[in-house]
Amino acid sequence: GDVYKRQAEYMGKLGTFNFISIFRPEEAIARVTAVLQLVSQQKRIPFKPLMRLRAEISSKEKKHVFTALNEILIDRGSRVQAVSLDIDIKGQRLANVTGSGVIISTPTGSTAFSLSAGGSILHPKVYYLFSSMLA
Repeated sequence: GDVYKRQAEYMGKLGTFNFISIFRPEEAIARVTAVLQLVSQQKRIPFKPLMRLRAEISSKEKKHVFTALNEILIDRGSRVQAVSLDIDIKGQRLANVTGSGVIISTPTGSTAFSLSAGGSILHPKVYYLFSSMLA
């Protein structure tokens, strides 16, 4: 459908879902220009803190640590068979999942890959993580 008729607010990729920006497309040039003027004048730009993820992926052979703003995708890679994943949060077992993988997303990331995998949208102000299974 026509995004303008729905009055969706976004900046960047056109679409029907978005919590990230606070203005309409027709306001984009004026808003971006205002931000650039603040930067050139070295003035403070208002910002909001966003939740980030830190993931430790461990196997028998090695351990990898990742940090992400939107989401972390753990998948089976080039393997044909399903993988079994133990998901722990701060040392507490949350779940054991078997499948092609899992997406763990923050509210910021819930409108991206998580949504396309069938997950829900989280409001940006909630302090939750969301997991979406990959079949």
